[in-house]
Amino acid sequence: NKSETPSQNKQTPEFHTRSLPSPTASSPLPSTLRCIQLLLPRLALLTLHTQVEVYSVDASTLALSSAASWGGSFISLNLVSCADNTLLVGDALRSVTLLKFTSSPPKLEEVARDYSARYMSAVESLVGTTEYLGAETDLNLFTVQKENVTNTRSMVEEYALAPRGVFHLGEMVSKFAHGSFSRTRVPAAS
Repeated sequence: NKSETPSQNKQTPEFHTRSLPSPTASSPLPSTLRCIQLLLPRLALLTLHTQVEVYSVDASTLALSSAASWGGSFISLNLVSCADNTLLVGDALRSVTLLKFTSSPPKLEEVARDYSARYMSAVESLVGTTEYLGAETDLNLFTVQKENVTNTRSMVEEYALAPRGVFHLGEMVSKFAHGSFSRTRVPAAS
């Protein structure tokens, strides 16, 4: 019967070292990446400083190749993928722009724009409507809605994002999240 001292009886803790994940593929980008979203399977949206780019992802090599781009922004800060291949872009000086992606031929085109000068901090699409929510650095929340406008010079029907509501929150908002504060689901009105 050997008596063990308490210090000899202790087990030494095992330290598990985790290795960092290694990239499966990489592609150089022409500018600073600000935001990334998925649009469709194997299509990624990136905001690169003044441009919004759509990159296709090769299934075998996972390499990125530019499929379409739109360069009508000052500094693209926010990007949200909406329904029907539409994208909402929040800009540093040009408020909110709605883009549409068509896959054949691949192109991004401007559908509507809010012509107010707002420095955006967050944007989001309100589900099931043509209304969009924005937050700006002046600590305001606002909504805009897509509506038809006729261009008086060319008599072409166009769309604009018209203001619908403004609320001074007094706090900075950097991200909107879908959800509810209620524990029970409220049935939709008929």
